[in-house]
Amino acid sequence: MTLVAYPLLVLALTRSPWQAGLVGALQAAPFALLSLPAGILADRRPRRRLLVAASFTSAAATGWIPLGYALGVLDVRQICATALVNGAAGTVFLVTQVASVPRLVREDQLGPAAGQAELIWNLSAITGPPLAGLLLAAWLALPMAADAASFALMGCAVLLIGTLAAGRVQRRTGLAAPVLARAWAVAAGFPLLAVATSPYEIGAIWCVLNIMISLMNVVQMQYLMTTVPNEAFGRVQAFQTMLSYGVLPVGTLITGALLQAFGPRTTVLG
Repeated sequence: MTLVAYPLLVLALTRSPWQAGLVGALQAAPFALLSLPAGILADRRPRRRLLVAASFTSAAATGWIPLGYALGVLDVRQICATALVNGAAGTVFLVTQVASVPRLVREDQLGPAAGQAELIWNLSAITGPPLAGLLLAAWLALPMAADAASFALMGCAVLLIGTLAAGRVQRRTGLAAPVLARAWAVAAGFPLLAVATSPYEIGAIWCVLNIMISLMNVVQMQYLMTTVPNEAFGRVQAFQTMLSYGVLPVGTLITGALLQAFGPRTTVLG
């Protein structure tokens, strides 16, 4: 939810797409810069401790936003710093979480486990943005308060814890074909967003894109889990995360600047 809420909060406070893009870029920057160090940590340190530490770090950092806003001292610089810390903790959590899966399930369950992980991620991606908008409408800092609570609960849950179809696709086609199909589907789908004339058309396009991406993500994750040694999985997952998110900070920053200069339709087509 914070991926959407941070830029929206800055946009509401400043009316500046450029500054909204800046805070989004700062939140995404750690995924590009810290993925590899996070992978090394995941291979050399107890993964449960890393998950707990990352969860409570995110809770503390995000929790400052509603507190600072309620006290009347919150400004854009603080939001940027909080987004950066939250992004760093999120990077460690993401890499460590995926690297922990092969230790928790048997090899014959890796496919379903990868599918369930992707399902949870996509459910949060689907429900997070509209929920963030609703909470922002009630109180600008409310999405951060809700996320801070969820991060704290996640840390407690880790402390307490001492789509099958994708597997068939991989066995029939191998890894290269699904990955290439995902890339081409995304490249072909994004321009359609610029010519969509209604929210329903935009929703349908996003639905098709996300189904394609999710299916191929499961294939890719299952392949890595079954071929990479557990003691090196953190570093391999970190490298993949860096490749996947490496352009996100720059892209977010550029998108904010383009939105301010040219508007949404020209930005998407450009």
